[in-house]
Amino acid sequence: MTNISVLFNNSGTVNVNSGTLDFSGGGTGTGGRYVTVPGTTLQFDAVHTLDTASFISGSGTTIVNTVVNLKNLNQGSLIVSSTGQLNVVPNGARSTISANALT
Repeated sequence: MTNISVLFNNSGTVNVNSGTLDFSGGGTGTGGRYVTVPGTTLQFDAVHTLDTASFISGSGTTIVNTVVNLKNLNQGSLIVSSTGQLNVVPNGARSTISANALT
């Protein structure tokens, strides 16, 4: 596992090509792309807010253990833990995904 424990502000592309990439220091995405491949994991353990130009995609797994706010999600597998909350705001309508619930 690779752990990024400092504030991470992404305006480029993060490719998860092997193993697990864990963001535990929080951050933002301004036009940031997070891309996973099969067998890899993108994990959020601190609050992240991604703007409308940012997205999470790929055929790997994304694990949310905290609050992640985003507008674009096209992910192969998504796990939201009992302490996690994923706020998805497509087209102005907010959906919140938390442990075992979609509202």
